[in-house]
Amino acid sequence: MHTKRFWGPSNPDRRGEERRAASFYVVELGSDGSRYLRRTLNVSSRGLVLENRLATERPGCVMELEVPRQESGPMRVRAEVVHLLARGLYAVRAVDGQTFDDAGGAIRL
Repeated sequence: MHTKRFWGPSNPDRRGEERRAASFYVVELGSDGSRYLRRTLNVSSRGLVLENRLATERPGCVMELEVPRQESGPMRVRAEVVHLLARGLYAVRAVDGQTFDDAGGAIRL
């Protein structure tokens, strides 16, 4: 009998980038001009974990986010949903080579 075996470390968190705990809001921009606040729980250079209690996102869904920056005005980032977590949380990663390096701070509504 053949089985698949994972030969790496037993730690389920295999990310190579540092993640930081966060507590700020990003704005998800809808195709019809609507704006939805999403709370950010942690951030890395390539991704965010966001909270949406309605949990309408699915893996592969691409969205446009307006992300506050610490030093200047907000930046627009295209992001793809890559993982659904429990309790309405989901992970997104930046596409098109964009990063979240200086993400955080206040955003003008």
